[in-house]
Amino acid sequence: MATIKISDLQQFSSVSTGDFALVVNTETRTPKKIAISDLITVNRNNIFSRYNFSRGASLTGFDQSSISFQAKNLENKFVYNIPETITLDGFSLSNGLLNKTFNLSGIKDDNFCWSGAGFSIQKSGENPHWDICQGSTILFKLTGSTTYPQFGPVDPLTTGGAATSETGVIARQTKTQNSPFLFSAYNTAITGLVESSFNVALDSFESAEISYKHGATYYPSSGSGNLIFSNNNESFKNLNEKGSVTSITSTGALGQTIFELDVSGFSVNNISESVTAHLGSFNFSQGFVDNFKLTNDIRITGVIVDDSLSLLKYKPQLFSQSLDINNDGIVSNIDDMLLFERYAISGLTGADLITGITFGTGSGIRSGAAEIASFIQSGLDLNAYDINEDGAVGSDDITFITGFASGLVPASTGRNGSKESHLQNNLQKIFNI
Repeated sequence: MATIKISDLQQFSSVSTGDFALVVNTETRTPKKIAISDLITVNRNNIFSRYNFSRGASLTGFDQSSISFQAKNLENKFVYNIPETITLDGFSLSNGLLNKTFNLSGIKDDNFCWSGAGFSIQKSGENPHWDICQGSTILFKLTGSTTYPQFGPVDPLTTGGAATSETGVIARQTKTQNSPFLFSAYNTAITGLVESSFNVALDSFESAEISYKHGATYYPSSGSGNLIFSNNNESFKNLNEKGSVTSITSTGALGQTIFELDVSGFSVNNISESVTAHLGSFNFSQGFVDNFKLTNDIRITGVIVDDSLSLLKYKPQLFSQSLDINNDGIVSNIDDMLLFERYAISGLTGADLITGITFGTGSGIRSGAAEIASFIQSGLDLNAYDINEDGAVGSDDITFITGFASGLVPASTGRNGSKESHLQNNLQKIFNI
């Protein structure tokens, strides 16, 4: 009997077993009529003797480019992307910090560290403050208990915690979508930190089972007991099919844990050929376990904290100031936004700032041009309206504010690496929501 591929069984799916086939003997040329049911009846005992798997002994058509990997856009899972660079301004020249730029350099003492030209910004253990260091010597302690240097004004203390005459400002912060990110996942699984794309065209009825190679490092190392990275075997059938590489689950992490995830490759466990027809379902599987290492590993750094209430302890706080310009208790899209746009965008002052606007007479109402201008300017000086957290209130922030007032989602440009959810959070603060 001739041996055929299992996928060839599909041709019989439209043939009734009550039909007959005409068989011709090639030697005698004698025809014979045979019932289809006798010709193709197959059971578990003789299926493997009649049909064979279409692939040979070696795995062909696969290499390290057979699957491509990319970090998934977890728009609603991100809380904050930390700065890649921080530029300080306002310090006196004597301490060497004037216009100093710090670059994200990695993880030190189980926290992030920025460094540049002999100086660094770093945190030691669970201390409630961050230090500006010159070499290995602490130069200043930064006030506040935020995880990263606070936006806007920087009021440093001496190493002993006393006030100093020095003041500074974060003049510029640059973030990217690839910056380490902070999120809360208490007893919650976040799926698909990395996504895969299948780049191989398989034969009909074939599927490939893939396992991903990944590893994780934790800071502090004790956090590994509460964070679980996992992936299931993925089955691909079609070109350009997407897959979820890893998931992370927190089982009760205490405080803050930084993780570094490294996706380094994949293995082809087996290739199967299967078909379902009127005769039943048939499947052949051939194991390979061939490993492929990526040319460039996918690396993701992130922070997990125990629950959403803890985020205020671990992420920086944008100094916010209400857009209730006239102080009547609400942020109005008409009066307050008009005053803000006139001063912050058009630069109007004096009578031109308040003309055509009706003000209330209650206690605390701001109605004079000078006090209104002073209030708005104070918010600008303190970076209270720095929605994209780049260290300055610019045209992009004004666009976010006016768009939000009109009910629009934040524009896709000018975000400075911030995710939409974080921009929305900053906007809600100044709109008193």
